[in-house]
Amino acid sequence: TAAGTEAGGHMGNSITGLNGNPRGAQPAYRTSYGTADNSVLPTSAVAPSSYKPIPIPANLDEAFLEISIPFDASKGMEVPSFWHVPLTGGNAVEGVLGSCLRLVQASEVGCSAPEGEVSPCEDTTLRVVNVYGESYINVDTSKVSGIRRAVGLQLVPSHLADVIYSPLPHPASYLFIDPEQPNPSHPK
Repeated sequence: TAAGTEAGGHMGNSITGLNGNPRGAQPAYRTSYGTADNSVLPTSAVAPSSYKPIPIPANLDEAFLEISIPFDASKGMEVPSFWHVPLTGGNAVEGVLGSCLRLVQASEVGCSAPEGEVSPCEDTTLRVVNVYGESYINVDTSKVSGIRRAVGLQLVPSHLADVIYSPLPHPASYLFIDPEQPNPSHPK
């Protein structure tokens, strides 16, 4: 159409890129990544004067690392964690890591017990339990009370879990903070 041609479009069948613009055309706005304050900010969508960075709570900043930082086993507190957002495929990831890769996992599954039996979470020590052929630690990282129990039993320093799942990133961050280190944000 004439309007499309005047706006820089193509007549007839045009091939569009992922941004909906004709291939090779600039997107309607440009996004900058990795700015000096590590923020992600659309450069033309938000006026610089109205942008206020959101501070990251100290416990999250201390507990979780960027995925690009190489693993350092000497630190002793590095265990992969998975923020399990319900209905987003997390159970499939858990199945693959447990069944295929045979990793020892920490999630709510470790506290499940057949009807009439005592839950493994009644134990006062950490141990690996077998649930449907997969290995789990006897903790429930889907609830604040279970995370507190896991912190008290020193789940991460025990090196029993290969991966930890939780839908609660803020409380779960305390699993990775060394209670021996002075930290005003750590719960006593």
